Amino acid sequence: INGITGSQVMPVLPFLLSLRLEPKRFLTAINISFSLSSIVMALGLVRLGLMTIETLWISLAGLVPVYLGTKLGTRVRDRMDAETFRKVVLIMLIIFGVILVGIGGGWLAWTMTHPLRELREGVRQFASGDRNHPVKVSSSDEIGELASEFNKMARRVSESENELRAFAQAVEDAADAIILTDPERIIYYVNP
Repeated sequence: INGITGSQVMPVLPFLLSLRLEPKRFLTAINISFSLSSIVMALGLVRLGLMTIETLWISLAGLVPVYLGTKLGTRVRDRMDAETFRKVVLIMLIIFGVILVGIGGGWLAWTMTHPLRELREGVRQFASGDRNHPVKVSSSDEIGELASEFNKMARRVSESENELRAFAQAVEDAADAIILTDPERIIYYVNP
């Protein structure tokens, strides 16, 4: 997770860039920072019971591409002067930032709109007469509360419709004459 989020990069990388260290020293400082934060994160995962033997092996396997990338990066870095290296690091930081914002923004948009789409679909089905289609409540935020209240309302409407149908059938089947009038005493229903 630490490698994916790069949580230590944002405060440390710009600070180290501002010091205008030579590339080798800059990378040493970044690697020390990254290693220390990774150790702290690993200890935290162990304490929470989230670091298992399986995840440890996956993490260790991930060191192979890191090692190969470091070797390739060293060769590329050795061919650059300090100012070019600094610019490349800034460009890479911007590119990764844009990617992270894009992915994060897409995820955020999906998590916000998905429950709304589910609620809209439930309302459409209810409006078309399908009373047996509750909306999935997948969150406890305002959208989840709205979906829950919609489901309660749909149940009450369905129960009221069933009661009205039962009453209408009782009126139809009544042996005595039943005549219904409006407030102006105009007859609008007589049972058969």
